[in-house]
Amino acid sequence: EFDVEAWVSFGWSPDDKGKMIGSEAIIGLPLQPSGPANPAKYHMFDEKVEGVLPFDMAGQTLTDAAVWQEGGKTYLRFTKKLEEPGEIPINSEGLNYWMWAYGFENELGLHDKKTGTGAFSLSVTPCTPSRAIAAPVPSPVPPTVGIFAPVPTAGSPVPPPVAIFVPVPTAGSPVPTPDKEEGKIDESVPEKQDQDTEAVDPPTVLDCSDYQHLAEIDPKLTMYYVVNENGNASGDTISVKLEYQGNAWLALGVAENAEGKMIGSESVIALPDVAVGPSNPGEYRMVSEKNEGVFLMEGAKQTLSGGSIVQEGGMTIVEFKKLLREEGKLGMTVGEELPTTFLWAYGYSNDLNLHKATGAFRLSLNYCSGGTDESAKDAFTSLNKYTAESRRRMWTAHAILGLLAWAVLAPTAIASSWLRKLLSKYGGLWFKIHMYSNILVIVMTVVSFALAIILVSDENKSHFVGTHEAMGLAIMLLATFQSTNGFFRPKPAPKDEIAKTSRLSALVVNHAYHERDQGSDDELGSGISWTPPPPPLPGVSTATPSPEGSLIGDSFEIKMIKSASSSPSEIKKTKIVRTVWETLHKMLGYFLLFIGLWQVSSGIELYAAKFGTTNLSYVYWWCIGAVASVVLALTVYVRVREVK
Repeated sequence: EFDVEAWVSFGWSPDDKGKMIGSEAIIGLPLQPSGPANPAKYHMFDEKVEGVLPFDMAGQTLTDAAVWQEGGKTYLRFTKKLEEPGEIPINSEGLNYWMWAYGFENELGLHDKKTGTGAFSLSVTPCTPSRAIAAPVPSPVPPTVGIFAPVPTAGSPVPPPVAIFVPVPTAGSPVPTPDKEEGKIDESVPEKQDQDTEAVDPPTVLDCSDYQHLAEIDPKLTMYYVVNENGNASGDTISVKLEYQGNAWLALGVAENAEGKMIGSESVIALPDVAVGPSNPGEYRMVSEKNEGVFLMEGAKQTLSGGSIVQEGGMTIVEFKKLLREEGKLGMTVGEELPTTFLWAYGYSNDLNLHKATGAFRLSLNYCSGGTDESAKDAFTSLNKYTAESRRRMWTAHAILGLLAWAVLAPTAIASSWLRKLLSKYGGLWFKIHMYSNILVIVMTVVSFALAIILVSDENKSHFVGTHEAMGLAIMLLATFQSTNGFFRPKPAPKDEIAKTSRLSALVVNHAYHERDQGSDDELGSGISWTPPPPPLPGVSTATPSPEGSLIGDSFEIKMIKSASSSPSEIKKTKIVRTVWETLHKMLGYFLLFIGLWQVSSGIELYAAKFGTTNLSYVYWWCIGAVASVVLALTVYVRVREVK
C-alpha cells in the first residue's frame, strides 16, 4: 500500500548494496488494465527509464497480480515464486534485500530520489499449515521508507492477502530478531483452521507457444527459446529470442562441426538499420572469416518466419522461428545425447563488420511437452574458456608485447650495432645491448605468438588465414632462426699485422722486393705495405746499410719462421665464413626489423577495428620516423668523425 497515486514498484537486489542496477522489480501501472503484463517483472539495467525493461512474456509468471487506486492510495498485489530460472532468487529462510519506489504520476517515469525510493533488509519465514508464527508488532516507520500497511478495509474491491509482513527497520538497517514471546507458536489456533488456510498451487501448464528456456550466452547476450514438435520431423521448429545489452548487429548460427568453427557454418544475422523483411533477419553462409566471405542465401533458402528486430532502451531484441531440419542446410538435433553446436556474435555497431565478441556453445534441445513440467532440461555448454572481457585483456597483452619487441627492442639492438664506434669507449657495451635486446625480442615474440594462438582457438577461428596472422607466423620462425644463429657466430679471422700476425712470426721484407712486387696479390703479400726495416727480431740476421745511408740496395734477410697457428688457406676460409655469416645476419636482421615494424602497424589497425578504439597507427609511424632520424644523425656523425 503506497500513500500516493502514482506508479509503484517493489523489487529485490542480488546483494546487500541495494543498488538499482542489476536488480529486478515488479512494477504496477495504475492506468493500464491488470493482466499478464501489469503488474509485471522488470530488469533494472540502468537508472534511466530506458534501462528499465520488462521480462519477456515467458518470464511473466506472477499470479493473483493486480494494481489499483482507492482513497488517494495505490495498492500493488502479486504472488511470485521464490526461485525461477535466470532470475535473482529470494531466500525462503533468511535475509533478503528489498527495494521500493513510486513516481510523480501514474505513467512510468522518474521517481523522487529523496522520498520516492528506498531499500531495506527483511528475513522471511515460510508459512506452514501446522505452525503459525505471530506477526511482529509494527513500529513507527520514517516517511522516507514507505509504509506497508495491513490489508485493505472491508469493502475493498480486492480480496485481502492471507498474511501481511510489515517491515519495521529503516533503509539499510538490520532487522531485529523477534524474541521468544513474539515468535512462539500460537496454540490457540485450532488444527482444523490451519488446514483450512492451507493453499496448494495448481500445476502450471506450459505454454509451448511462448519461450520456455533461456541460455546466458554472454554477460550481455541472452537467448530465449522453445522447441516445438509439429507432427513430422521436417516441420519441427525452434523459436528464438535474442536480447543484447547494446545497439549492434546480432548473429546466431549452427556450426558444421563440433568445434564451432565459423567457416562452413550457417547463421541468422539481424541488421537493425535494414528494414525487416524476408531476408532480415536473414540466413547466411560463412565461407570465410572476412566480410566478403559472409553470403546471404538465395531467396528460396530464406525460410525464417516471425522475424523482428527492435532497438529500444539501449537494447537490441531479435526474434525469429526456424525449421530444425531443411534440405541443403545444416540441421539441429533434439535429445540429450545429440547436442547441437551453435555460434554467436555481436558487433560494434548496426553495420555488419568485425564483431565485438563471438563464441560457440553446445546445447541439447528438447521438445516442449506442454505438460505440467519439462521432461528434460536442456544442457548448455560453452566452448569458450574466456569471456569477451578476458579475451580483450589478453589481446591487449598480445599487442603490447609485440609493440615492445619490434618497435622498441629490435630497433635498439640494430642501433647499438650501427653506433658501436660511438659506444667503443664503454668497452663491450654495444654488444651487450645488442645481445640482450635480441633475447628480449625473441622472448616477447614467443609469448605474444602463444597468446594469439590461444585466443584464435578460443574464438573458434582458423589459424593464419589473414595477412597479419601469416606474417606473424613468418616473424616467429625467422626470429627463432636469427636468435639461434646468433649463438653460432664464427670466430673472426686473425689481423694482418706484423706484430700480431698468426700466419707468420716474421716476413722477408726488402726494398727491392717491395719495388718489384708492389701491388701483387699473392697469399703472403696481399694487403701488406712496405715500411722501413723494423728492429731486429729473434732469429733475424741483418746486413749493414750502405755507407751513404741510402735505403737503395739495402737488404734484410729474415728467416721465415712458421707459426703453429692456421695456414694462410685456412685463414682465408675463416674470413669467407665469417663474412657470409655477418652478411646473412645483418640482412635478415634488417628484413625482420622492416616486417616487424609493419606488423605492429597492422596490429594497431586490427586492434582498433576489433575493439572500436582510435586507430593510432599514424602516431606510431611518426614516432618510428623520429627515432630513425636520431639514429641516422648519430651514424652520420660517427662517419664524419672517422674521416676527420
